[in-house]
Amino acid sequence: MKAIKLFGLFLASVIVGSSFYGCKKDEYESRINELILKDMFFISDASIDTLKFRHEDLSHYSISSDSSWCHPEILKESSQIVIRVDANEKFDERVTAVKIKDMVDTTKTRSFNVTQDQRDALLIDDPYTHFSVPTAGQDVTVKINSNVTYTVEIDEANKDWIAEKKAASTRGLAESSVILSVAKNESGADRTGYAYIFNDYEPTARVKITIDQKFDAKLTVDPMTLTIDELGGIVKVTVKANIDYDVYSQVDWVSKSSTKELSDSTTSESFRVEEFTDRKKSRTGYIIIENAAYDDLQQKIKVTQTRALYIEDADNISVDMGKTVKLALTNTTGDDNVTWTSSNKNIATVSADGTVTGVAAGSATITVTSADEEHTYSAKVTVNKVEEKKEDSKEESSSK
Repeated sequence: MKAIKLFGLFLASVIVGSSFYGCKKDEYESRINELILKDMFFISDASIDTLKFRHEDLSHYSISSDSSWCHPEILKESSQIVIRVDANEKFDERVTAVKIKDMVDTTKTRSFNVTQDQRDALLIDDPYTHFSVPTAGQDVTVKINSNVTYTVEIDEANKDWIAEKKAASTRGLAESSVILSVAKNESGADRTGYAYIFNDYEPTARVKITIDQKFDAKLTVDPMTLTIDELGGIVKVTVKANIDYDVYSQVDWVSKSSTKELSDSTTSESFRVEEFTDRKKSRTGYIIIENAAYDDLQQKIKVTQTRALYIEDADNISVDMGKTVKLALTNTTGDDNVTWTSSNKNIATVSADGTVTGVAAGSATITVTSADEEHTYSAKVTVNKVEEKKEDSKEESSSK
C-alpha cells in the first residue's frame, strides 16, 4: 500500500513538472522580427561597423555569414552586432548574406546583406604612358584597365596641339581606351606635352601621359643658281620651309628686295642685283638662307652676273696700218645679229663680223651693240704706224 502511494506521488510530480515546463516554453516569444536590421555597406579597405539595439536581449540569437571575408559577431552585453570585413583585393564588388537565428525558437531567422566596394583600379601599362609622335602628328591610343570612371585632362600649356578625341569608361575591371589627337608640329622645335587621367572617385590618383613629338626641320630653295646680265634687276627664289630663316647677301651688289608668302610653308624671296659697271666678263656672289639652329639646312645660292656682250682683251688690242684683227666676242643674248661701229673710221674700221682694219696710226673705240640695243660693249684699238718700221728696215739694208 505504501508502495502504491509512493508511485502515485512520483507520477503526480512528473505530470506537474511536465506541465510546468510546457507552460514555460509556451510563454517564450521571439523578438527577432522586431530587430531593426539594415543592409550594410563597406569600402574596399578592411573595416568594421556595428548595428546597435537598445535594451534588446540578443542572448538567444546566433549569427553567421555566407562568406569567409565577412566576420559577424553578437556582443550580448552591449546589445550590438559587429560586422568586420577583410580588405577587398578584387576588382569587383562583393555581397554576402548575414543570417541571425533564434536558438530557442529555431523557426525564426532573419538576414541582411553586407556589400563591399571593389578595389578601385586605374591601371595603365608603361608602354601606354609615353609616346613618340612624328612631326606630321597622329592619334595615340592609351589603353586603360579600370573599374572606375575617369577624366582626361590636357596640360594647359599643351592644349593647342594635344586634344582628347575619344574616351571610354567602365565599372568592373575592363579594358577601355582614350584617344589623344596630336597635331602637326609647326613650332620649329621638338616638344613634349602631358595629359593626365584622373580617377573620378579619388582625384589625387592620376596617371601622367607623356607625349614627345619630333620636329623635322625643312628648308629648301629653288633654284640654287641665279644668272642675270650686266644691267642687273630682280631675281627670285622659292623657299619651302617649316622653320623661320634669315636671309643675307655676301656681296654688296646683291640685296634683299621683298618677301611674298605663297602658302603656309612656301615663300618667294626677291633680290635686287645692281648694274655691273666693271670691265669684266662676269662676277659671282652668294646669298645665304639659313636658321642658325640647323646648320645642316643652310642654303647657299650662287648669283652670277655676266655681260651679254663681251670682247676678250678689250683694253689691249692693236693692229698695224693696213692689217686686220678679228675681235673675240662672247654673245649670250641669244641673237647673233649684233651691230659693230667705230668711233673714228679714219683710224680704224670694223666689219659686220667684228673684224677691225687699221687705217691710220692712232686709236679708235670699237663698239658692239645687241639686236635689241639693250647691251653694248666697247674695245679700244690702237693702230700702229707701219712706215716707221719700213724706214728702219731700209737703213739696216744700206748699212750692210
